[in-house]
Amino acid sequence: MEFIVGGYYLIQATESKKWINEKFFPPLIWSASHHICEIYPDNWILPWVSDDHSAKERERNQEILNLDDNALHSLQLEFNNLFNKDEFGFPNLFLSLAVARDFHGKYLKHLSNIKLLSIALADEYWGEFIQETVQGKNMGEHGIRTKLRARHCVEPEAVFKGFEVLGYNYGQFCSYICNSLQDIYSKKFRISLNKNGFIENYNDAQKAAEYTMSKEAKAEPYLWFPWLISEYSIK
Repeated sequence: MEFIVGGYYLIQATESKKWINEKFFPPLIWSASHHICEIYPDNWILPWVSDDHSAKERERNQEILNLDDNALHSLQLEFNNLFNKDEFGFPNLFLSLAVARDFHGKYLKHLSNIKLLSIALADEYWGEFIQETVQGKNMGEHGIRTKLRARHCVEPEAVFKGFEVLGYNYGQFCSYICNSLQDIYSKKFRISLNKNGFIENYNDAQKAAEYTMSKEAKAEPYLWFPWLISEYSIK
C-alpha cells in the first residue's frame, strides 16, 4: 500500500500527563497535533500573520530561539520566501526535508527531544482528503494539501514509528489524544500503543479513525484519518 507524504514537522516531545492517561503512553510523547506538542516554527514565523495570539507566540519564540529583532525580521523574510517557493506550508509545515534540517541546525540545536517527523496518508484516503479540503475563492491552500497533491511517497530513509489518528482542521491537526480516546480504543478494539506511543497496526488505526469520525466518539467534527508517522535523520 502506498502512503503519500503530507509534509514534515520539527516536533518537541511533551511529557506524559495525568489528563492524557499516562498509563497508555511512554514518558515522552510526540504528536503531530499542536495541542499536544510544540511544533517549530508555527505560523508566527510568517510576517503577514498578525493576530494577537501569533504576536504573543512570536515574542515567546524569539526568546526561545535567542533571536534579536533584526535576526527575527530576517528569519521571517526568509520563511516568506520559502512559503512562496512551496518549501514551507501554512501554517507550520515543512514541504522540504532539507529546509527542515537547515532550520534545526541553525536555530534548534540547543533544544532537547526534537524529532523530524513526517505525516503520510494512505492512497485509499487521498482522493477523499483532497476533495474535502478545497478552499474557498481567494483563499490560499494549506501546506498539507499542497504536499499531498504532489503525490510523493514516503522516502526509503524514513523510519516507521506507527500511526496516529488525527483530525484535520484548516491546515492543522487535533489528535485522538485530545479527546482521551485511547481508553476507548483499548476497551472497544483492544488497541494498544507501541513503544513510540503510536498505533502499530494500520488496520487497528483504521478502526480507531472510523470510530473517531462517528457520533458515538463525540470528537470534533474534523476529517479523522489514520496518518503514518515516520522519522528522519535530523542532520
